Order: sequence, then structure tokens, then C-alpha cells
Amino acid sequence: PEKPKVLGELKITGFSEYLHPYEEDLLLGIGREINPDNGIFEGLKLSMFDTSDLTDVTETQKMVEEDFQYSTAWDNHKSVLISPGRNLIGFTVGNYDYDKREWDCQYVVYSYDKEDGFIPKMSFELDLNGDYYMTRGLYIGDWLYVVENNRLNAFSLGDFSHQGELKY
Repeated sequence: PEKPKVLGELKITGFSEYLHPYEEDLLLGIGREINPDNGIFEGLKLSMFDTSDLTDVTETQKMVEEDFQYSTAWDNHKSVLISPGRNLIGFTVGNYDYDKREWDCQYVVYSYDKEDGFIPKMSFELDLNGDYYMTRGLYIGDWLYVVENNRLNAFSLGDFSHQGELKY
């Protein structure tokens, strides 16, 4: 801690606002894709970095979701569900609808494959009357639960089919 060293550097487009160890020698990044030529935001960016050689870190996979303008993952690391053992990456995203003048918010889940990259598994529309910032995803056994401040929804982890809802 007294004498940190820079072992390497990596130039990428955009940036990661949240970094999380995923598997051995892999680092997950959730952030923003920015056009390097004009500085314009292009969407939410998922990145996977190979950290097996700290002097030569590489971005091995990336996915840009152009429809997502915001994610709670950018502001609150506790809002992200990450389970490499279950191959789950889940968090809340939002897109502002200028016609309706409101946010359309969803809870999204991805898996990751070293060959195919990020694979969208689920997108679930959140209740706009709720506080989407406090929405959390969690799993117990073979079930994924999306918990909002006014309801809980259950999904099968096998095929991500909606199994039921409990309003409170």
C-alpha cells in the first residue's frame, strides 16, 4: 500500500463504472459506451476483462445495449446480482420515454460464455409506481426473485419463465 505500481494499462472505448471479479482471471465491467470521436453516449456497456497477465489486461468481450440510458449498477454496487457459479448477472436498467415523459425500467439478467460473450436471458418490466432504485434480484435454489418495494416476482432459473407475483 505504501508503494503502489502501475503494471499495465488498457485503452478501451467508454468506461466501466462498476468492476467485479467474475471468475479466476476475469473481471466484469458495467459502464457506459462513449463514442471516442465525438464523446456521445452510445449505451450501457458490459465488458469482460482477462486479467491473467496484469501487464497485458485485455477486454475479451463487450456488449453495448443502446436502448439503456441508465443502470442502478452505475450508482449502487448492492443493486447488482452476480453469481459466476450460477452464471447470473442481473441489475436494473432504464430508458427515458420522451413521448410519455417517464422512465421505462426493467430488471435484466445476462449469462456469460467465454466464446459467445454476454447472453441476454431475461428482461422484466418494473412497476413505475415503485422505487426502481431499490429493486433487487436474488436467487434461492432454482428460483430467481425480483423484489420491488411493492411486489415480488418469481422466475424459474431453468428458462426464466415468470412463475408468479406477490403484491404487498
